[in-house]
Amino acid sequence: MDPLPLADLLGRLCYLRRCPGPLLLALAQRCRRVELARGETLFLQGTAADAFFVVEAGAISVVRRDGEGRERVLRAFRAGQSFAEAAAFSFARYPVHARARVTPTRVVVVPKAAFRTLLAADPQVHAALTGTLCGRLLALVERLDTTRGGDARMRLARHLLRQPAACAGEGCLRFAYAGTKKDMAAELDMRPETLSRALAWLRRRGWIAVEGRTWILRRPDRLAEVAGEAGEADLDADQGTRVPQRLRSAPPTRLRRQMP
Repeated sequence: MDPLPLADLLGRLCYLRRCPGPLLLALAQRCRRVELARGETLFLQGTAADAFFVVEAGAISVVRRDGEGRERVLRAFRAGQSFAEAAAFSFARYPVHARARVTPTRVVVVPKAAFRTLLAADPQVHAALTGTLCGRLLALVERLDTTRGGDARMRLARHLLRQPAACAGEGCLRFAYAGTKKDMAAELDMRPETLSRALAWLRRRGWIAVEGRTWILRRPDRLAEVAGEAGEADLDADQGTRVPQRLRSAPPTRLRRQMP
């Protein structure tokens, strides 16, 4: 295995960008690649944490299983992102399990012992890694707020707006989602049918479009409104939709004009 491409991949991690080339090359020589198909397990919850990982292609879901065997997707990691550093250095065993979201998914296995050698040679990497892990902790707290607070449409709107998107012209945003709608429902801690209803509600209004794995946010401004209105919305039992409280007393004709 030629280590130079791996050294380049490792050097793109935010906490290794300033690491000297010879140290990255030495680390890359001790790494290996693993290729997985969708649904295939990378590691199981409770197994020995002897490495962390970098996604080179595809995506990995990190899942936590409770005492009753129920699973919850904590996060998805995509190409160029690393994960399980905290587990490899702070725990004897992985507190979660990880599996591939798409076929093919390719990850680089970074042995814990090899990375510790690099840390001893370049202490600045240790400080940079600490900053990265603190940022992930904050992101996890924000994600818990997204999945626990508000109704399904509010949670979905927040989730869509937090995806790494690119401008697609005319105020639209576009991003690629490495996974299925079932995966997204698991990330949001909701049933797939609940997600489908929320998606249909947004699609009917023309605010989003889905083309395969490509998601287009046609009206990010309206999604932002939905993401902040859960507290003042009530369920309309006849239509199965939530109507903002300020509109519930409006006459039906006026209500139709004001609702998007």
